[in-house]
Amino acid sequence: MIKSILFSIVLFSATVALQAQPIPTSTSYALIFPRTGDGFSGHILRVDPDTVVIFTNDYKYIAKKDIGRIVLQSNPAKSKGFLVGSSIGMYLMNYWLGTATHQTGGFLWDGLYGSPYQDYSSYSSGPYGVIGIALLGVLTGGGIGYLTDLGNESGAEVVYVFAGSPSMQNDQWIALSDAIDHSSSEKKFHLAVSGGQLVSNIAKPYYDNFRSAGYTQNSSGYYSYSGSYVDYQNSQIGSNFNWLRSLELAADISKQIQIGVEYAVLSEPSIVSSKDAYSYPSTSSSLRESGFVAERYTGHGYYATFGFTNTISNNHSLQCLLKLGAGLATIDFDLTGNKRVDSNYSVNISNATENVTIAKNTFSLMGSAGISYFFYDSFSMGLDVNYFFAGSETIRALPLVGINEHKVNFGNLDVGFVLGYHF
Repeated sequence: MIKSILFSIVLFSATVALQAQPIPTSTSYALIFPRTGDGFSGHILRVDPDTVVIFTNDYKYIAKKDIGRIVLQSNPAKSKGFLVGSSIGMYLMNYWLGTATHQTGGFLWDGLYGSPYQDYSSYSSGPYGVIGIALLGVLTGGGIGYLTDLGNESGAEVVYVFAGSPSMQNDQWIALSDAIDHSSSEKKFHLAVSGGQLVSNIAKPYYDNFRSAGYTQNSSGYYSYSGSYVDYQNSQIGSNFNWLRSLELAADISKQIQIGVEYAVLSEPSIVSSKDAYSYPSTSSSLRESGFVAERYTGHGYYATFGFTNTISNNHSLQCLLKLGAGLATIDFDLTGNKRVDSNYSVNISNATENVTIAKNTFSLMGSAGISYFFYDSFSMGLDVNYFFAGSETIRALPLVGINEHKVNFGNLDVGFVLGYHF
């Protein structure tokens, strides 16, 4: 249900963003033709009662009565629509078709992308599934972006002619002023979705611990066990790349300050490993020791955020963002071990299960730094780094399966991408 809702949000935002004119600057580019002399190009900063302020290589203040015509340009840049549409299309298709089922978060499925949490996988489809998803995203998203560019092309230039009666000229100046105010009005609200490669605090150490204790990964690409494994039934093995790390809505309270609310997936991929060992004592009976260990960590964070933005390019298309947040994290952690010893595969000598379960709400902090490029005034793409801290816990030993007492940290770091919709 949550996956469908978030997919719909991103799809709606992408559709609206592709329909927006690509004017990421706070000025309007124009061709200015005086009543006498040659025309020139520049950025119109504002229209005053008697003058127009224009920036070329310096600031010019030109009297309205000396201007005969202005051509306001929006520069649709056709190639951007295909690129932006392809990027959004690939994101949506990978999230919809490429993520593992029954894993909390959009973790990419190992059957398509591989995973560090397996010894081998006979189910892997190789590169063909990944290529197919990418092509599907490019064809759908890129096609929509290209067609949207064609639709925007007709509105690339608007001509304002200052001739005729004073009333007619005044109407043209009002129309120009309204157009400039509209194009220079910066977007006040920002919806962002991010994904990234996790630096694991839990999944990777447990995988290494299970291997050192003699347990190996299931090779089918699925966790398809029964009985004590019921909580992991039909769960696909996930990689460490979470396609849906966070979702944030922020608002500007000044030119460089944002406040917002953010939802983050703190989870890591669940790990299940099994053991099947044989021994031959001096008696005629053989023994088989079998069992499993399973770990699952599900975490969700809810934050109030405070961000500082800064433009680092002359045309306002490249921006950086530093962000801090505080809030509440819900933590659900489960560690289960089972050990079974049989004689001649029929006489059950022993069967024991140990379990550690943690469910709590805790105070949580987060920090983020990123840089984004504005392809359109309503759409941006960038790179970011996020860290979430959600406390730690000491986990008691599970001696039956060779797990010693240890400490786990429920926060983690990711490095990845961010898609922004601005309105």
